[in-house]
Amino acid sequence: MTPTHLNPTAPASGLGERWMFRFDFFAQHGLPGLWKNSPEWVAAFKALPFGRRMILQFNWLAALFGFVYLFAKGLWRKAVAFIALGVAYGIVATFADTPAWLDRGVAIGLAVFCATRANVYVYEKKVLGKHTWSL
Repeated sequence: MTPTHLNPTAPASGLGERWMFRFDFFAQHGLPGLWKNSPEWVAAFKALPFGRRMILQFNWLAALFGFVYLFAKGLWRKAVAFIALGVAYGIVATFADTPAWLDRGVAIGLAVFCATRANVYVYEKKVLGKHTWSL
């Protein structure tokens, strides 16, 4: 069993400048919520320039490679959960004969969801020691 918390201010070794920026921001202001963020987090986020906000909020590699990126980062539980979501939708879509535009929309939605949560997942695993099945 992995520990559920570590010192969030401890530097993680072997991280690039972007990851250190993300980890420092998360350590100072907390993690973004799935549905709503705290007012303090929103204020700190809005104070950043656009480029920094994009680095913090969106991970292009996760958007392009999805569950493969999560596997590469050691987040195999999250990757399996994304695969399960995709397979579940595929089964429903097959039996319900959904239109192609809806299938593409769901695929893009899953990619964007993965891209916006990947940084949080990496922080939780490397700094907080959390490696759960929840998305």
